[in-house]
Amino acid sequence: SIVAMQWRTRVAALVLCAAVMVTGEKQEKLRWAQDKERLYVTIAVECASDRSVGHTEDRFLFSCKGSDGNLHKTDFELREPIKPSASHCKQQRGEEVCILQKAHPHYFDKLTTDKEILNILKPDWSRWKDEDEGGAFENDYEVLPKSIMLPGTVELVDKTVKEGKVAFVHAYLPWCNMCAYTRQGFIRAAKELGGNQTNNVFIYIDAREDKAAAKRYNITCVPECFFVISRNGEQDEVMAAKGSNDDIANAIKAHLPPALSKVSTDSEVNHFIEENAVSVLVAVKGGLMSKATDSSEYVAAKKAAQTLRGKASFMYTDKKLLGLAPGNMRVWVNGSNPQTAALGSDSTALAKQVIGLSWGLELFNYTWKKREVFDSVGIPIAHVYPGTKSEDLEMFKEVAKELSGKIAFLRFAESENYMLKDFGLVEDKFPAFGIAESFDAKAKRYAFEGDSFTKEKIIEFCKRFLDGKLEPSYKSEVVPGGEHVRGTVRHVVWKTLAESKWNDITAKEDVLLLLYKPWSNDNQKVLTIFDKVAAALEKVEGVSLGKLDTSKNHYDAERFPIDEYSSEPAVFLCKAGSKPTQFAGALTQKDLFKFLAKNSPAVKAGWETLVKPKLQEIKAAEEEKKKKAEEAAAAEKAKLEEERKKLDELAATAEKIDVGSKKDGGLIKQIISPGSGDSTPQKGDLVKAHYTGTLLDGSKFDSSRDRGDPFSFTIGQGQVIACWDEAFLTMKKGERALLTCTAENAYGDRGAGEKIPPGATLRFDVELIDFGNKAKSEL
Repeated sequence: SIVAMQWRTRVAALVLCAAVMVTGEKQEKLRWAQDKERLYVTIAVECASDRSVGHTEDRFLFSCKGSDGNLHKTDFELREPIKPSASHCKQQRGEEVCILQKAHPHYFDKLTTDKEILNILKPDWSRWKDEDEGGAFENDYEVLPKSIMLPGTVELVDKTVKEGKVAFVHAYLPWCNMCAYTRQGFIRAAKELGGNQTNNVFIYIDAREDKAAAKRYNITCVPECFFVISRNGEQDEVMAAKGSNDDIANAIKAHLPPALSKVSTDSEVNHFIEENAVSVLVAVKGGLMSKATDSSEYVAAKKAAQTLRGKASFMYTDKKLLGLAPGNMRVWVNGSNPQTAALGSDSTALAKQVIGLSWGLELFNYTWKKREVFDSVGIPIAHVYPGTKSEDLEMFKEVAKELSGKIAFLRFAESENYMLKDFGLVEDKFPAFGIAESFDAKAKRYAFEGDSFTKEKIIEFCKRFLDGKLEPSYKSEVVPGGEHVRGTVRHVVWKTLAESKWNDITAKEDVLLLLYKPWSNDNQKVLTIFDKVAAALEKVEGVSLGKLDTSKNHYDAERFPIDEYSSEPAVFLCKAGSKPTQFAGALTQKDLFKFLAKNSPAVKAGWETLVKPKLQEIKAAEEEKKKKAEEAAAAEKAKLEEERKKLDELAATAEKIDVGSKKDGGLIKQIISPGSGDSTPQKGDLVKAHYTGTLLDGSKFDSSRDRGDPFSFTIGQGQVIACWDEAFLTMKKGERALLTCTAENAYGDRGAGEKIPPGATLRFDVELIDFGNKAKSEL
């Protein structure tokens, strides 16, 4: 393919190299290839003995004694990490082929960065599997001038900080698109803040090139996106990168000033309050023998200030300002309503207290900003769906005031009811109420499942939550009704797994359970395979198959350890009293049967007498079904051929009427049967018609007759192709005609879908059923 050729050309031009040490004069040539999950490294050496494979996460290590009597050793640093435990080497046709499992499935741009012996490493096109990763290697930063953004390393970061500057750092894996959207926000902040021409230096680091950065900042390909801010004498601040470009840029700007500013006079305090929406004054104790900044209260206040960047602005003093005694703090919201509280040495508790005194005073409407505020300090969030009754809304407001500072209350619109499913609640029943520990997908949620929404009951529910006396609720579909039909795949939901019913099921039979997401590429294929396996096991007592949609149901990650971000399906064999066994083979009918025969006694015992005969029966039924389908297709083909001949004959013999506005032969009508009356549709009329559309070779691409559903449209409004808009204006009620439309009057050079190619001339067998200026339902 063109894409494959472009990829090969690109890869062939890359720096491909390795450091190979040998004891003899000969240097083994190396070849490499890859697919998305594996690397293939071939060493041109025939090993006789002493084979040693010692790959580590970031090094390729192989040695052996060759048939020439020499020790051959291959040792080089890999550009990106692998999984050593899942990698191996094997002898094949007089060479050593090493298969390395990538730590992160994606296409490498280089195998290694060692440039010393470039000439011995070449692409192995016989093993190479191409794939276009859709721009994953594009780098938004490289096109920027260095006055805006610097490419760098951790050494550059440390040097910048020692010079007294603030370093804003984005260390990332260029191939990982999880957080690619955050780059534009980082760039916007750099441009708006003067780039590297000020005291602020913006640095991007390719974590593949700088392994020290990858380790220091713990860079992996996950959706938790972040930047790092480094200052001299302070620990690195990690800033979560979320929201729009504006949100990201504003969050970076909030990190410009120190997290905790010192004030010494009442006027400085008042000016600070005027400049900030939420202001916090921390009065720390200082002594003759110790600094105020050495106190545990100061350390806690600084950490809390870093946590609440962009949400609250902190200042500190070691004096008594505005009457605030040391050991206390005061919070202002928009310069008013000051509230005073005692300081503590727990930064998390302090941050929660500040948010409680500023943001948590009432029932707020839900916004992403408020969501981030409460999540940043770990304040639990009450999800309030008050419904339409004003008295319910007022009741929730009273509860919010009574529990302010302990639980944050957010009011959600009914259009945001999709969040209710995470509580295991029905999405269209209001009022509704629940408490979440946070907005994190893994956070525990607690649903209020009563029907009586009173202030007393809601407060009691909240207090039981705060006391840790509630059991969590989980996302779950409704438990299917009725008994499971043998030979079919059981529909499993979270509530089935969580309740004793699952124990009852697995006590009677082993269950091969499929966990899947409906948007997986192989979803339909895997579900079909499961249907076939279930059908084959219909007569086997003691085993069945089930499926769980993880997008709609919670699951226990300890019992089913799968990657929550992956859409790949996973299969487990569930047995009573033991941890589920994960299936590790290919998701094929053959491999699933092998797995079951090995792990389920019922399948092994019934294989010859029950399973094989059923498989033969299913195969025979499928062959019969295929035969009938082929016969039906042949009959349909013959019918279409007959219809084509009739249309060809009609097209050749019936009078041709040019009904196109241009009169250039691009729209020809030939009457099959005349209609009645003298009137024809007028522009703006609603037309109801049957049609069958074909290409000139007779291939049918659409037919309302096949569906038994006439098509309606308003004529002359551009709702249909020009051919129809013009031709139906000439037809009478009941008239049936053959329309031949050139591409200019149909779908032009673009075509339509898979069945109508670009530039196609189309034929329509149309029948005008009715028309008029009535409502569509009346036609």
